[in-house]
Amino acid sequence: MDADTEVFSVIGNPVKHSLSPFMHNTAFELLSVNGVYTAFSLDDLENGIKGIRALGIKGVSVTIPHKESVINYLDKVSESSHKIQDVNTITNNNGELEGDNTD
Repeated sequence: MDADTEVFSVIGNPVKHSLSPFMHNTAFELLSVNGVYTAFSLDDLENGIKGIRALGIKGVSVTIPHKESVINYLDKVSESSHKIQDVNTITNNNGELEGDNTD
């Protein structure tokens, strides 16, 4: 890891049990990606989203209980996420947060 390491995460509560960090970090290592994937237990969604922007976190997986309410804090939402009112993936494009659902 260095100053160029891209940060990715899963947010929700609870996330302690999530296997996502293990799976993503293993893939990053195998593919020689300069990235790290972590889990953030998050209750304060509004400030958490501000943190994603401020820290330049590149991508976020969203889980319970934030999949519906996160839509209110995003700049863009895919058509499918808008229809189902559910986001499980956030992409940070230079501070513009876009939500989608990959399920």
